[in-house]
Amino acid sequence: IGLLVLLLLLNLEVLTPLSGIVRMAEHLVRGDLSARARIRGSVELQVLASTLNDAARKLAQQKETLEAEVERRTDELQHANAKLSDANERLEKLALTDPLTGLFNRRYLDQALALEITRQRRGKRPFSLMMIDVDNFKHYNDTHGHPKGDQVLRELARILPSTLRASDIVARVGGEEFVVVLLDTELPLAKTAADKVRDAVERFDFPLASDQ
Repeated sequence: IGLLVLLLLLNLEVLTPLSGIVRMAEHLVRGDLSARARIRGSVELQVLASTLNDAARKLAQQKETLEAEVERRTDELQHANAKLSDANERLEKLALTDPLTGLFNRRYLDQALALEITRQRRGKRPFSLMMIDVDNFKHYNDTHGHPKGDQVLRELARILPSTLRASDIVARVGGEEFVVVLLDTELPLAKTAADKVRDAVERFDFPLASDQ
C-alpha cells in the first residue's frame, strides 16, 4: 500500500506535470506560441512551468511586434513602389509628349510610324498621313509676341483631336508643324478628314485673328 501511495504521489507531483511541460515544449517547437503548461506538481516543476509560460508569452509578443513591423515595412515598400511606378509613368509621358500642347512629340510619332509601316507590310492595312503647317505663323508671332503664338498652338492642339477620331495619332513635330496618322484610312477618307480639320480651324475664333 505504501508503494502504491508513493507511485501515485510520484505520478501526481512529477510525471503528469512533467508530461504537460513536455507537450507544451513540443507545441513551442512546432511554432504554437499560444501553448501554456499547467502550473502544478512539485515546487521545482511549478517554477519550470511558470518560466516556460513567461518565455512563451514573451516570444508571442515579439512575434506580434515583428509581424506588425513587417506589415508596416511591406506597406511602405508597396507605397514607394506605387510612387516609383507613377513617377516612371510621368517620365515616360513627358518623354513622348510635347510640353506646350500636350500632343505627342516627334519621338512618339517615329515609333508609331514604324509600327504602322510594319502592320501595313504584314496585313496590307492602309494608313494615311496628314501634314499640317500654320500659315503666316511667323507674322503672328512678330506682331503679337510668342506667348500669343503659343496660345494659338494650344488652341490648335485642342481642335485637332476633337475633329479627328480617337484612334488617330496627332503629333507636333516642329514650331507650327503637326502630323496626323490616320489609322486604317485610305486617301479618299483622308481627304475628307483633312477638309474637316481645315473647316474647323477656319471657323475657330483665334485670338487677334482680325489683325492677321
